[in-house]
Amino acid sequence: MKTRNCLLSVVCLLAGLAISGCATRQNAAWDARVGVATYDDIVRDMGPPERETSLSDRSRVGDWLQKRGGNWMSTYQTYPGGFTTFGQSIEFPDRLIRFTFDSEGVLRSWKAVYR
Repeated sequence: MKTRNCLLSVVCLLAGLAISGCATRQNAAWDARVGVATYDDIVRDMGPPERETSLSDRSRVGDWLQKRGGNWMSTYQTYPGGFTTFGQSIEFPDRLIRFTFDSEGVLRSWKAVYR
């Protein structure tokens, strides 16, 4: 039981460090583009959005995929003498960036979205 808890803690810690390290660098880059970049600039840089919708005020919201999620899985294994290891699976969500553009197509805000 201690091994399982330790392994789960290490995996969660590493995932948290990876996410926070990436987010810190990207935050500054996206913050600098707010009010400057246009919808066309973002499409040129990142390709078409995964999802997009227009709002009643003619603004546009789109989600761009940053990193595909996945899973980490271990298996059950029984050894001679009755020793058994157990398996677990951890799902990691997709990481997207949601951009909001005003009616003129200028970037007004962004945020990280996980699904």
